[in-house]
Amino acid sequence: MPRIRSIKPQFWIDEDLAKVKRDVRLLYIGLWNICDDGGVFEWRAGRIKAILFPSDNDIDATIIERWLQDLVDIGDVKKFSSNGSSFGYIPTLLVHQEIYKPSEWRYATPPSSLLLIKPSPTSDHLVTNQSTSTRTSSEKPIKEKEKEKEKEKEEILSVGKVFKVFENNYQRITETNSQQLNDLIDTYGLEAVNKALYIAIKRNKRSLAYVEGILRPKEVKRNPLWE
Repeated sequence: MPRIRSIKPQFWIDEDLAKVKRDVRLLYIGLWNICDDGGVFEWRAGRIKAILFPSDNDIDATIIERWLQDLVDIGDVKKFSSNGSSFGYIPTLLVHQEIYKPSEWRYATPPSSLLLIKPSPTSDHLVTNQSTSTRTSSEKPIKEKEKEKEKEKEEILSVGKVFKVFENNYQRITETNSQQLNDLIDTYGLEAVNKALYIAIKRNKRSLAYVEGILRPKEVKRNPLWE
């Protein structure tokens, strides 16, 4: 069932989206409606056409396929396969959308290499995974697997909030700066990075290099804003 999504004003002046045709940008908005709360949708051009452009006789599955590839080319959509089927993934969906009580991955889980927003490595579910590493995934009780999935989803959403702070106050999320943010979270932790972003905003210093400087131990000790 299609979902209600919001469009930020920044969408209309996005330089990468300006590289593709207007109809491709409209398709991109439509994909937000048909993807699950993690940003995954079925890569079925005919079905996408039927849902998003039911009355447009000048559009067919071939055109939808070409438009999807245009979105892949600018990095706003990623394509992956799972169990013999093709799926699309919108990596910035959790950055742009406020999703209340998001559902589980409905279609398939994207490979970790495609995830723009990754769970914090200090999360409990990763500790649990390490402590039970002697068991194979098939040996884990179903309830334990479900708890781990739920914890990972919560962590991704928490990290997503940090990404929203960055995009709303610094610059558009790209693969480069998303990796830098993930690296900072890996090194210093989610809470510290979130606080450092706000400190930099208060000082009107909006660069990741400055944020990393705030996170260094000496700065933390002498900065009253950390209290």
